Amino acid sequence: MRRYCDGLMTQIKTNRSRMWAFTVFLYLLGLNSCKASRQEVSMQVYYVVLTVEKSVILNVTKILDNFNAMRTTDSANATVNKLKMTTECEISSENANCSCAPENRWIPDVCPSNTCTFPKESVSLCYPNTRVTVTGDVSLKGKSYHRCLREQTSPEFQQCHDELLTVMKKLYSTWNEFDRLIIKNFSLSETVVGHFEVNVNGIVAPKDIILKLQELTVLLNATFFVETKGLILMSVPRGPVPYNSRVSISCTPQVELNLVPQWDLTRKNGVFVITNGSESRLTSEGASINITLSSVTEYWAGVVSCSYYDRRDFGTVLHKASGMLDIADLPQINILSEPQFPRCTDGTDQLKKVKVICEIKRSDENYTVTWQGEGTKSKLKLQSGSIYSAETAVGCDPTEQPPPSLACIFTNRVNQTRKETLNITVIYVGDRFCKAEGGWGDTKAGHTAKLKCRDGAGYRYRTCSQEEKWQNEESECVNQDLYDILEDTRDILASSSNILDKSLEKSWQSLTAKDTNFSLAERYLTSVEKLIEIANITGGIRNTPNVEVNTCNGTLVSGCENNVFNVTVSVDTADPGSVKTAGFKNLVQYLPNKDPLYEPGSIVVSTTIEIKKEHPTVKINFPLPRARPQHHRMKCVTWDEARSDWSSTLSQCTWGGAGDEGSCTCKHLSAFTILISKSKLEVKFSKEITYIGLSVSIASLILCLIIEIIVWSSVVKTDASYIRHTVHVHITLCLLIADISFLASSFPKKLSESWCQVFVVLKHFFYLSMFFWTMCLSIMVIHQMLFVFHNMGKKMYLGMSYLLGYVCPFLIVFITFITNAGGAEGSYYTHETCWLMYTGSLQGSMHTFIIPLGIIVFVNIFSMLVVIVRLFEQPKNTAGTASKEQGAVKTILRSVVLLTPIFGVTWIFGYSVLAVDLTSGFIAYAVNYAFIVLNASQGFLVLVTTYFGEKTIRDALLKFFTRKSQSSMSLNSTNSSTTLKKK
Repeated sequence: MRRYCDGLMTQIKTNRSRMWAFTVFLYLLGLNSCKASRQEVSMQVYYVVLTVEKSVILNVTKILDNFNAMRTTDSANATVNKLKMTTECEISSENANCSCAPENRWIPDVCPSNTCTFPKESVSLCYPNTRVTVTGDVSLKGKSYHRCLREQTSPEFQQCHDELLTVMKKLYSTWNEFDRLIIKNFSLSETVVGHFEVNVNGIVAPKDIILKLQELTVLLNATFFVETKGLILMSVPRGPVPYNSRVSISCTPQVELNLVPQWDLTRKNGVFVITNGSESRLTSEGASINITLSSVTEYWAGVVSCSYYDRRDFGTVLHKASGMLDIADLPQINILSEPQFPRCTDGTDQLKKVKVICEIKRSDENYTVTWQGEGTKSKLKLQSGSIYSAETAVGCDPTEQPPPSLACIFTNRVNQTRKETLNITVIYVGDRFCKAEGGWGDTKAGHTAKLKCRDGAGYRYRTCSQEEKWQNEESECVNQDLYDILEDTRDILASSSNILDKSLEKSWQSLTAKDTNFSLAERYLTSVEKLIEIANITGGIRNTPNVEVNTCNGTLVSGCENNVFNVTVSVDTADPGSVKTAGFKNLVQYLPNKDPLYEPGSIVVSTTIEIKKEHPTVKINFPLPRARPQHHRMKCVTWDEARSDWSSTLSQCTWGGAGDEGSCTCKHLSAFTILISKSKLEVKFSKEITYIGLSVSIASLILCLIIEIIVWSSVVKTDASYIRHTVHVHITLCLLIADISFLASSFPKKLSESWCQVFVVLKHFFYLSMFFWTMCLSIMVIHQMLFVFHNMGKKMYLGMSYLLGYVCPFLIVFITFITNAGGAEGSYYTHETCWLMYTGSLQGSMHTFIIPLGIIVFVNIFSMLVVIVRLFEQPKNTAGTASKEQGAVKTILRSVVLLTPIFGVTWIFGYSVLAVDLTSGFIAYAVNYAFIVLNASQGFLVLVTTYFGEKTIRDALLKFFTRKSQSSMSLNSTNSSTTLKKK
C-alpha cells in the first residue's frame, strides 16, 4: 500500500550570526499499513522543520526535489512529492520572527498580522489558505461505546478511543493532503456522543464528505452532525465600520453546493436570522451570495454567519463561514443641567454657576468626549452607564446674546461625532416662574422641568404654566429591569416576531381571552404597540422575520417617512418629534373582521409620534401581496378598539383609487391596513341589456340573410358586387352563430362543463371568423379606393377570403385549445362566464382573442380613414361652394355610420372596458354601457346601416315587394273575373 506524507519547511532569513529555518510540506509516497481499502490510498501530512545557514537553502531545496525514495521504520518505500514552503522565520537567540509564505495563513487567534514574533522553542506554523477543518459529533449507538465515558486514564477508555480513531482514520486519511484526525472527548446525551476534528490542507469535495459519513454510518451504527470551515470564503469589512454606513458581506463557496444559505447574526443576547428587509437585502452574483446592510447601527455588531445546511438520512452536514462585524457605535445622549433654570436675584452683574451633565448608556465603544462652551471638564462613571459633566457660568443680563449654551460631543473610533446641545434657560430678575416644590427646582413660566426617576429608569416631567402654577406631573418611569429590556429592542421584536410565526396559526385561531370580549390578536396588537412606543428605538430600522420597526425624526416645518416591509408611511405634520412605525406580518389574519364583503389585502402597520398632534395626516403606501382583481373595490381602515373591528370612518381614511390602488390617506394615528372586496362591482342591468340586444340582433341577422336571398339576383351584377355581398353573407352568418352561442351560454350555472366548453369554442371561432371577414371587406374597400381602374379577380379574392375568414381563426382556436391543457376549465375557459380566461395583461387565453381583434380593428379603421380622405379630395379646377362642403361632410358622416358596424369598429370599446376599472366611477360605467349596447345590438346596426342604408338594396326590396303586390293584385283581379264569368 502506498502512502503520501506532507512535510513542512520553515525558511529563516538571518545575518551571518543567525540561523535560518524553513518549513515545507513533504508529500511522501510509500508503502505502509495505514490503508483504508484495497482501492484507496491512505495519505498523511508530515511537518519537517529544517534550520540551516541561509547560503544552503537552495541546495537543500534541490536535494529535496530530487529525493525520490527513503526507507521508513517499517521498511516501506516512500516518495517525496510537492515540496511546499509555508513559513519562514528569522531566529535570534531567544525569539523567532516568522511570516507566512504566499498562499498560506496563520490559524485564527495565533497571529493577527502576517508577521509575528514567537518564543524560539514554540514557533507556530502557517497553513495553506485551502485548509479545511471538519468538526463533528458522532452519536454512537450500542452498549460497547459506554466504555468511552470512563476516566480518560482507564484502559477501557483508551481501548474505546483507539478503536474509534482507527476506524475513522482509515477512511479520512484517504483524502488528499490529509493532516490529522483527533477525537477531542465524549459526552452523554441520548447516546454516547464523540466529538472529533479533521484537518485537511486542501479543498474537499462535499460529495466526498457525504461518502465518508455514509460509510462510517454503516461501520459504526451512528449518526452525524458535521460542520466544515474553509469551503466557504466570507468577505467581511475589517476593523470598525462607521455608524449608519452601508456594509456589504459576501459568501462564496469554493465548490458547488447547490444549497441555499441561511444568514445569522450572533450577539450576546442570542442568535438572529437575517432575511430580506428594509435595512438588509440578500442578492446573488454567480456563486456568491451577498447581503447588503443599508444602515448599520450597534444592533448589527456581532458575528455574521452564512450556513449551508445539507440534511441527510445519516445526519446533517453544515458548511459554514463566519466573520466579526465591528460597528463603531454612536450614543443616545441625555443632557440636563443643574439647576435646570438658574435664577438671578441680585441684578445684571451676577454670575450663576451651572453644571451640565451628558449621560449615555453602557457601551463597549471607547469614546473621546469634548465640550463646546466655557467651563472645566470632569468625568464620572456609574454602573448604569457613563456620565460626563462640565461647569460653566451664565450671566444675569437679559440683553446678552446669544443665550448661554453648552454642548457635549462624543467621537467614536472612526472619528464620527454625535453632539447634544443644551440651551440654558435663565430666570432673569422680573421673569415669572414657579417656585421650587419638593424635588422640582425653580422653573420658568411656560417651560417644562425634567427629572430622572428615583426608583427606576426614565424621566419625570412637570410644566410651569404662564400663570405661575405647577401642572400635574407626567411620568415615563419604568422598572429598571424592564427598561434594560426595552433598551435592547431586538429582544422585544424577536419575541413578538416568534409569536406571529406561521407554525402557531392554529393557536391564534383557538386562543381568546376568556374573561373579556377581546381576542388574543387585539391584546397582542395593543401590548406590542405600547412597548414599541416607550422602547428606546432610534436611528433606523429594527427587523425580524414577522415584526419590523423603523423610526425617523420630523422637523419644525415638516414630518418624515418610514418604511417597514416595503410599506411606506409618511407623517405630513410639522414637528412630530420621533415617529415610530411598526409592521406586523400575519397579524391581519387573526384580528376580527366583521365585514363579510371584504377580506385583508395587506399587512398591519402602526404609527405613533412623540409630540401629540390633533388629526395628523398619515399617508400609507401598501405594496399588495397579490394583485387586486379588476373592478374590486378596496377600503383603507384603522383598528377601532371600541368596536373591536376595522373602521374607515374613525380616522377618515380614503383610498387612492384604481390609479394608486395601494395608497391610503388617514387623519388619525392607529393600526392601519387595507381591505379588498370579495366580489367585483357589477354594471347594473348589463345582463338584461345584453339579452334584449342579442335577441334583437339575432332576429336582425336572420332578416339580413333573408334580404340577401331576395335581392341577390337584383344587386349582384358585377364581380365587385358579388364579392361584397358574399363577404356580407359570411359576416352575417358568423355573427349570427356567435350571438346564438353567446345567448345560449348566458346562464353558465345551468350548463354542464362539456356544453360550456362547446359554446366557448363556438364563440371563440365565429367571433374571430367574423372579424377576419370584416378585414377581407376592408381590404376590398381599400383596393377599390386606391386602384379605381383595376378589378380584383373574383376567384383569387374569394380564395384569400376563405383562407383568412376560416383557416386563420381555426388555427388560432386549435392552437389555443391544445396549449391550454386541452381546453381544460380554469386554463382555456372559465365556467363562471363560459368565456375565455382573462387573468391580466397578456395573461390567460383571452389574449388569443384580443390581439387578433385589435389588429383587425386597426386595419378596418385605417380603411375607414382612407375612405374619408378620398371623399375629402376635390378636383383641382373646381371652385368649392358652401353647399358642396355640406354635401361632402354629410357623405363622410354617412360613410362612417355605414362602415362602423360592418367593420366591427364598435368593439374598440372592449379595449376601453379592459383598460378602465369600475372603481374609477362615472367614466368607467359610461364606457361599459356603451360597449354593452353597441355590441349586443351589432346585428341590428348591420341590418340598418349595411342593408337598409344601401340604396341598391332598398330599391331591390321595393321592386320585389312592388312586384309581389302587383302580382297579388293581378291574381285577385283574375280570381274575381273568373267568379263573375261563372255567374
